[in-house]
Amino acid sequence: MTTIQRDRVRRDFVLYKREGNYRAVVQTLNHYLDSQQLPTDERAWALWNICDILAVHNFPHEQLPYHRQLFEFASKELPAEQFHWVVSDSTQSTALVDIGHLSEWVEWYHEANEKAPRTSGNRNIRFEAHRAAVSTSIYASECELGHASLQLITELLLEDPAWHNRDYALCNYHILRLEHDAVCGDGSAKSESMTCLREQLFDWLSRYPESVLKDDLYSPLLGTWEQLNYNHPPSVIRTLLWNGGCVACRLGEYQTFLDLYEKAIALGDTPNPYSKTLRIIALWKIHQDRDQIHRELHSSPELVTSELKRLAPELLELL
Repeated sequence: MTTIQRDRVRRDFVLYKREGNYRAVVQTLNHYLDSQQLPTDERAWALWNICDILAVHNFPHEQLPYHRQLFEFASKELPAEQFHWVVSDSTQSTALVDIGHLSEWVEWYHEANEKAPRTSGNRNIRFEAHRAAVSTSIYASECELGHASLQLITELLLEDPAWHNRDYALCNYHILRLEHDAVCGDGSAKSESMTCLREQLFDWLSRYPESVLKDDLYSPLLGTWEQLNYNHPPSVIRTLLWNGGCVACRLGEYQTFLDLYEKAIALGDTPNPYSKTLRIIALWKIHQDRDQIHRELHSSPELVTSELKRLAPELLELL
C-alpha cells in the first residue's frame, strides 16, 4: 500500500459519507480490504467503518459478519493494547442488540477487558469501550453489565489525575450514571449525579477563556486509532453541555437543562430542533406561562410539524 493509495481511499471515504452514500462507502472499503495487503491499523479502520456505516443506516444483519471479522482479525493480528477497538462504539453495539446478538458483543467486550493491558496509550479507547457498554446496558436494560462497566470507568478515572481527557471522561461518567440510574436504579442517585455534573461542567468553564471554548472542534478521521484515542480540546465541552442538558431535561431537571442550554448558546453553538423543543418543554414545566409558550411556538414554527408533535403534543393546544 502506498501513501497515495491510502489517501485516495480516505478522500473517497470522506466524500461518500458527506454525500450520505453509504453503499459507496462499503464498496470502497471492501475494495480496499481485498485489493492489497494492508497494515493492521488500516485493516482495522476499514472493518470498523463498514460496521459503523451499516449500524448507522440500520443494517445490523449486514453489519454482523463484518463485526465478527473485525473481532477475529483483532484476536489474531492486533496488539493486545488495541483490542478495545472492536467494542468502542455504542451505535454498533445497540444495532447488534436489535437482532439478538447482545451476548456476542458482551463476550467481545469481556475479552477486550481481559486481554488489553491498562496503559496510558489505550486509556481513551478503553473509556470509549466502557462508555459503549454502559450505553448498551441502558438500551437493553442489562443492568448488571452497566454496573460493572461504570465501576471500570471509576477505576480508569483513578489511573492518572493529570490525564488530558479526564474532564471529558468525568462529565460523560456522570451523564451515564444519570441515564443508568433512571433505567436500573431507584432514582436515589439522580440528585448527587446531577450536582456532580453541574459542578464539573461549570468548573471546566471557569478554567478556560471563552475564546478557547469557542474554538472549532476537530477530530482525526473517524474510526482510526488516532481518533479513538484523541486528546479532546477544551471546546468539546460544548458537546457535553448539550448531552448533559438533554439528559437533565428528560429526567425532569428543567432548570439545569436551561442553564446548560444557555451556556452552549453563549459559546456560539446553534441548537437543533430537538434541543429547541426541549427548551420549550422546560419553560412550560417551570413557568406554566401560556403566553410565553405561544410566543415561543410562533417564533419557531418548524417545531410544530416535527419534534413537538413527537415529544409534547399537548403543547400544540397552546397555539
